[in-house]
Amino acid sequence: MNPYIASLVSLTITFFFLKRSIPYFKKYLVDKPNKRSSHNKPKPSGGGIIFVFIGSFFCFLSGNNIPLYCIPLSIIGLADDFYDLPAFLRYLAQLITALLLIFIVIRSGFIGLNLHFWTYIFLYVFGIICTTAIINFTNFMDGIDGLLAGCFSIILLSASNIIDISFLPLAGSVMGFLILNWYPSKLFMGDTGSTFLGALLAGLILKSGNLGDAIAILTISSPLLVDSGVCVIRRFCFGQNIFKAHKLHLYQRLVQSGWSHAKVSILYISGTALCSIIYFKLGLRLLLLFSLVLLIIGIYLDLYIAVPFKLKNERN
Repeated sequence: MNPYIASLVSLTITFFFLKRSIPYFKKYLVDKPNKRSSHNKPKPSGGGIIFVFIGSFFCFLSGNNIPLYCIPLSIIGLADDFYDLPAFLRYLAQLITALLLIFIVIRSGFIGLNLHFWTYIFLYVFGIICTTAIINFTNFMDGIDGLLAGCFSIILLSASNIIDISFLPLAGSVMGFLILNWYPSKLFMGDTGSTFLGALLAGLILKSGNLGDAIAILTISSPLLVDSGVCVIRRFCFGQNIFKAHKLHLYQRLVQSGWSHAKVSILYISGTALCSIIYFKLGLRLLLLFSLVLLIIGIYLDLYIAVPFKLKNERN
């Protein structure tokens, strides 16, 4: 199936099914605000399962199987949205997904190369650590309306041009979800959507044909990954449980400072979009240079605009 047609069909069907499904999500799966939430009204959650299955189906029709390998993690995420599964079970699902993605890439990309046994072991271990980190970093960034879906719409559009055009239908499906997730949102994607997108991002990087493409995808995703990664490092340095829910990410502290969800999401989406445009128009070197500009902007926002990074926010 033509990926361009598939993306339009995927967007339309996703929006239609989500629109019709909102009453069911309201009835069976509602995210109630708590002291660590960035919203103040109950909202239906779990809507990510719609774009996961529809986008993956149309990717499959376009000849792309990578999203299919991430669906089991999405199902575990949906179960977690319903039942709040133990952390070890969630991480086990992430570990299995990472192993599966890495096995497929190593089997297809490195087969025939005369690599030492310990080289394979290193690739697996390093890949598992990076993949599970990306899954969690992505999940941590799903806290306000439109941010994660908006950034991933750009990331998937970019990946469709950098890696494989067959990822385009999934971009369309995520954009169909974004229409209803934009501020003020009608529903959330939940862990079923955010963990899937994290695994997919890791799959995109693993599937990259060369190191330059992998670095490009990582850098285009940096507005998401750097915020989450820096926050994890800061909390780890203070001896905090890095997997415990909190409100210390830069995007959360910008909302606490008075910025609207839409304003913060536009900031992150714009950063992602500019990274993509610079890469395609000016190349990887200038993209890396621009990423330093974004880092400086982030430091300025952290120090002078956002609510200060205080660990008491976690305990209150």
